[in-house]
Amino acid sequence: MIDEKGVAVLLEQFNEQRDLYIDFMNRQIALLQEFLKESGHEVHAITGRIKQRDSLRRKLSHPDASWNSLEEVNDIVGIRIITFFEEDVERVSEIIRNEFRVIEAHLADDDQASDMDRFGYNPRYYVIGLPESRLKLIEYRRFKEFRTEIQVRSLLQHVWAEMQQQMGFSCWSHFPAPRRRHFARIAHLLELTDTELNSLRQFVQNYMPEASEEAPVKKADPTTAAKTGNRKPQQKPAAETIALAQLIRSNAIVREMDEQIAIMMKAKLSDNGEFIKQLSAWVEQNGTLRLHTVENELRRERQTILTFTKKQLTEQFSGKPLVRIWRGISIYMLGAAITIGKGTGLSPEHIAPGETAENAVFIDDIERW
Repeated sequence: MIDEKGVAVLLEQFNEQRDLYIDFMNRQIALLQEFLKESGHEVHAITGRIKQRDSLRRKLSHPDASWNSLEEVNDIVGIRIITFFEEDVERVSEIIRNEFRVIEAHLADDDQASDMDRFGYNPRYYVIGLPESRLKLIEYRRFKEFRTEIQVRSLLQHVWAEMQQQMGFSCWSHFPAPRRRHFARIAHLLELTDTELNSLRQFVQNYMPEASEEAPVKKADPTTAAKTGNRKPQQKPAAETIALAQLIRSNAIVREMDEQIAIMMKAKLSDNGEFIKQLSAWVEQNGTLRLHTVENELRRERQTILTFTKKQLTEQFSGKPLVRIWRGISIYMLGAAITIGKGTGLSPEHIAPGETAENAVFIDDIERW
């Protein structure tokens, strides 16, 4: 334990060097921003703080305190990096390990990670200093012994930690059992949301067409235009299109009925991003079909839709056999059945749900799923 005189000396030293610590913090933040920018990682926020004098006094006066200099106190400078997604925590941590001199690393072990009350206060944090290569630069020499504590966590982990702090607690293991269960449910939902957001981002990234900004613009070839429908350069799909694509990809009843229709029509079931985009536009404009009701509608009207589909596709393609049918055909046929049955709204018949042998062309821009 440091005696009162020793604490007073260190606090006076802190007062004298506070501006230097602020400069050190700002330079660390600038370096982190540059490293993240160069590596292509976007984060929600990077914030920093200098320890308050009263907080430092309490730390120095703690019975277990044994510091002989301010440079030994790890968290006078604190920086927090908040990522949008949980999976980016490791990517940011790797940059820190590569670009700084890591003095200490605090990572949750398996037992801690499984504790019910660890979510949100389970970030990674590192005590770092500047590497020798940077300390050789004249503008960094004065920071040779300085340390920074850098904490990395996801946005949802941050929200949960801030909520706990706002409510005035950091651990609820001593709460009554019903309340511990209540908090555990919230923590579990947040952790599950973090995981699902990772999965959703991966899907969206795979679904988006690859950018072709550097590709030269070519004059349209009339022959090619006739085959491709004179397609324009692809743009990023709207949110409604992404939602429809996810429904087609992940909903069990949609997948099952798509496959049934393909078997019934003796056609191959294929992906077609353009079909999904057109179908999404029709759903939004027509107003007779809602994505959140699709599953129940398909379950309730399964046999009616299958019977209707056979008749409708035969008429739509003049009896010519289909060689390919696009995924999402069940939603298309549900929409057609509703509008034709009610006699109201615009039928989606202007959208081709598949192709016959004579009009089949090689589609080289199908979205990646």
